[in-house]
Amino acid sequence: MKPLCIIPLIFLYSLVSAQQEPAENSVPEEVDKFIQLYQFSNALTLLNAIEDSLSLDVLKRKGTCYHLLGNYNDAIKAYEKIVEIDSTNNGALNALGQLYAKEKQFGGSIMCYSKLIAMDSLNSYYYKQFGIVGLQAGIPGVAFQNFAKAIALNPGDIESCAHLAEMLIKGDRPDFAEKYLRKTLAVSSSSHLKLLLAKAQMGGKKYNAAINTVEPFLIRGDTTLEYARIMGICLFQLKKYEEAIPWLDHLLDNDMHAEWVYYHLGISYQNLNKHTVAINYFN
Repeated sequence: MKPLCIIPLIFLYSLVSAQQEPAENSVPEEVDKFIQLYQFSNALTLLNAIEDSLSLDVLKRKGTCYHLLGNYNDAIKAYEKIVEIDSTNNGALNALGQLYAKEKQFGGSIMCYSKLIAMDSLNSYYYKQFGIVGLQAGIPGVAFQNFAKAIALNPGDIESCAHLAEMLIKGDRPDFAEKYLRKTLAVSSSSHLKLLLAKAQMGGKKYNAAINTVEPFLIRGDTTLEYARIMGICLFQLKKYEEAIPWLDHLLDNDMHAEWVYYHLGISYQNLNKHTVAINYFN
């Protein structure tokens, strides 16, 4: 699961524009029309012609347009000017937090989300974003702490739960991963979280439980390679070799030619006393 962009970019426009609009809008209506039509270069042409370059209205829209055009440096400059004028503008701080992370300026991003959390310590969204920055920066402790806080505030936060569970499964703590996954699955439905639950159960050697988690998806005909992998491994570990073989064959048929697949097939046939067949997989 990629910890990248954090909210749909066009939403930044509405989020930042919601901050302290003055009674009179100094921006021509055509600018907003261009933005709504995704014509960001046309909008910037009009914005750059406005004399009041320190107007919050102008800076917000410039930041949005530059961001959506992928010109992150100029977007950062626009949002930084907003924060210089209004240090508590949460829309600009959130946009900066994302942009700094995109540019690998993680110190700046951490400062932005730390400030946002200090301003609104019960906003689970800020903790989630801070967790994503922790992942991007390679600081697992920061990521874990903030994802856990996000889930504590909002148990239905599927994205935070998924990130946290993946970290715990990779860190050989499937028991804790299962705990968090069950908490979120109790209040929301997510096939991705169910898949992670099966992985956590498999990692904890709860092979029958993992099979039970996956089977409803198989009944619906949702036979992904991940489900097939879980079924093949779990049935193999339960020594149900005849049942494991079709799932392992399914992986090979779908170009998953990993060494472990051949090894599991070879051992399965060997334990079924089909030694001639087994040799083909060991070779």
